[in-house]
Amino acid sequence: MTSNQKQYALLLSLVAVVVAFALWTASRAPELQIEIPQGVNVIQAADMRLTTDQGTVMVGESTSQEVAALFPAGKTLGMSTVYYDQSRGCTFTFTKLDKLKVMHIENPALMTARGIKVGDPFDPAVTDAYGPNYGYAKKPGASGDIDAAYGNNDGGVIFQVRDNIVTKIILQKEPPR
Repeated sequence: MTSNQKQYALLLSLVAVVVAFALWTASRAPELQIEIPQGVNVIQAADMRLTTDQGTVMVGESTSQEVAALFPAGKTLGMSTVYYDQSRGCTFTFTKLDKLKVMHIENPALMTARGIKVGDPFDPAVTDAYGPNYGYAKKPGASGDIDAAYGNNDGGVIFQVRDNIVTKIILQKEPPR
């Protein structure tokens, strides 16, 4: 066996070990428990609105220029369609047609149109404001840690909840084409 053949055999053996380890690790990861809402879970157009002292942002309608005017400390991340304002705790994602598609809120000073903010208890604050019909995903045995979703494929509000406290709010809506 030549030196090149030995190196090739060693490389193939190493790749096989890495792939086997990755498959073994993936098979041991707990599956998420996903619950679909049992009743109507509708989000209104007004739920896609975030109002600040400077003005209003509408998910599905606002442009990157409008968002930048309201969140001037933010920056576009690279050459992407993502705008991040670290000082205000918000991340905005835009479509190729420059319409706001997704907004992540991590700042307790900003609240949803129904008055929910980061730091609020999920139950009762969110369930009182949005209702009991929400879908969720959680890891098995993770009591109080869920990602709860209100809405449908057209638009929705997602609450990341840890120990029954809202830690992040995501507003998302696919703008008209």
